[in-house]
Amino acid sequence: MNEAEADYRSSPKAKSRAFKEPRVLIPALAGGLLVLIAAMGLINNSAVPPGRDPAGPAARLAVAKARRERAGSVAFGVLGGALLLAGLGVPLGGLATSEQVSIVVVGAAVAWFARRSAKRLDWPVAGYQLAEADYQHAVHERLTQAESAHRARYADLASIGAEIPPFDPTSVCVSEPHLTTEEAVALAKNQAVTGGFSAPEGSALAAVADESGGPSIANARLHKVCKDFRWVTYTNNQVTGEPVPSYWLDVVRIEPLGEGDARIVIAAAHASVGEEELTKKLAALLKAWKVRAAMPPIVQRDHSSGLLHVTVTNNSAAASQDDEDGAVVWK
Repeated sequence: MNEAEADYRSSPKAKSRAFKEPRVLIPALAGGLLVLIAAMGLINNSAVPPGRDPAGPAARLAVAKARRERAGSVAFGVLGGALLLAGLGVPLGGLATSEQVSIVVVGAAVAWFARRSAKRLDWPVAGYQLAEADYQHAVHERLTQAESAHRARYADLASIGAEIPPFDPTSVCVSEPHLTTEEAVALAKNQAVTGGFSAPEGSALAAVADESGGPSIANARLHKVCKDFRWVTYTNNQVTGEPVPSYWLDVVRIEPLGEGDARIVIAAAHASVGEEELTKKLAALLKAWKVRAAMPPIVQRDHSSGLLHVTVTNNSAAASQDDEDGAVVWK
């Protein structure tokens, strides 16, 4: 580079023209926009609802959201800063194109890691949202019960047209649950895996339903009973020649009932196996399903759908009563 060219590049006119080059203007504008978005995210904190427990789900949800937004803003800020530096570095520092690319690549890598860290904060946010929804449901239930009790208390006065005091919702107090971040994450992950299904430990529902409340466990055990009683037809696979079982019975769903009991709904694909035949083999079914008793001690048919169903329980009191009444109880 000769002296004249060097003097020109250092002149204000040359620097002004350099700012208008696409390789300067585009990354600089994009970087500036990302930095602005990041700054807005850093100063925008989620507000805690007034009057709520500072350790309750609503307050902790606001804190978790603010942390997630800040982490996401850092990612935008890092990438924006890299673009801004790559763009402005050309006229101000004489960066070459390869140096620009290197800066952007490094900035993008750091921003990706920052964004990945921000995504992990989705779990506590989701957990506190679930806890808040459960709390609001509990508040609604308690208010409904209290209002019904209020109306019943003044029913006689209302029947004669007397004026009665209005129901005061503020008189109902429901304590907010306190969850640590770890508990919120566990709650969200459990919801993701099970869809919110949970069964009381040791209950019949826990014995026959899988982790999402599906019928896979009960169905596999029913198929073992089908093999024992030869309620199965075999056909050979056309490719491998191996026998393929076609079971006459399938569990189509598990219906949760109160106190951990469950209704097992069964579809029969063979006319020879119906409610009467299954009732005769009910003890074997209960043993296979690892439940204590059936209530009532019969398999019933829904005549509109043709499906069979039996209600099972591990409740010792109910099972003892059924035993006294001559019910089928597996012990």
